[in-house]
Amino acid sequence: MKRILALDPAQACGFAHTNGARGTWLLGTGDKRLVALRNQLLKADDEWGVGFIAYEDAGFGSLRARDQSYANELIGIIKHVCAELRIENIAYKPSSIKKFATQNGFAKKAQMMRACETILKIKPRDDNEADALWILAMAKIGYVPPVAKKKVTLRSVTKAKRLF
Repeated sequence: MKRILALDPAQACGFAHTNGARGTWLLGTGDKRLVALRNQLLKADDEWGVGFIAYEDAGFGSLRARDQSYANELIGIIKHVCAELRIENIAYKPSSIKKFATQNGFAKKAQMMRACETILKIKPRDDNEADALWILAMAKIGYVPPVAKKKVTLRSVTKAKRLF
């Protein structure tokens, strides 16, 4: 069985591993959190073995640019460690995780935690761990979210033509 580590990257980083380890890593603030995440990933690989990392890609669409930047920095650390250790990885959008867990792409934190308890039969300590558990469930079955198809309209074709 592939050893999967699922992550909800944030200052309080939710994690879940196929060996049953789960919880939240408190990474701290500032640039120290980047080093802390890298150290936790290396430690997880040393202690549990990691052949695949699945993570939430929340580095877009935030109302606050600073939050978006912080998320992207953590995702960069995950990608760097994956490249360094030659670990396969996949990113899931928050709406895909929520839809997978609750059938509602806009589910709230409490709904995600409740779905863990009722469907996965696991009581998460917090919403970060709940998200990581759902990401792990998705990765275990090899879930690939459907690709959104853009509608081609006369307006979009006209707009594209103007670029040439």
